[in-house]
Amino acid sequence: MGATKRRQQNQEEMREKLASQGHIDKAVELVEKMSDEGNELADVQMLEKAFNARMRLVDKYLPSIKAIDLNASVDLDGEIHITWQAPS
Repeated sequence: MGATKRRQQNQEEMREKLASQGHIDKAVELVEKMSDEGNELADVQMLEKAFNARMRLVDKYLPSIKAIDLNASVDLDGEIHITWQAPS
């Protein structure tokens, strides 16, 4: 088996493994939790770190999925705004 074919097979196996572990689903849940009202800034920062860690793992094996811009900001009145966008 050639190196390219072996690499493709390994990547497909990792895709299946990551999908079965639910990393993408968990990342989506984290984004939804970040947008919940009533979150403290520290909670949002913790959730963002967890999201980033999951996406780094996914990026290692699924580079086409990793490209999501996530921005969070807090107004002076404490309102949290979260936006995300896939690149065009």
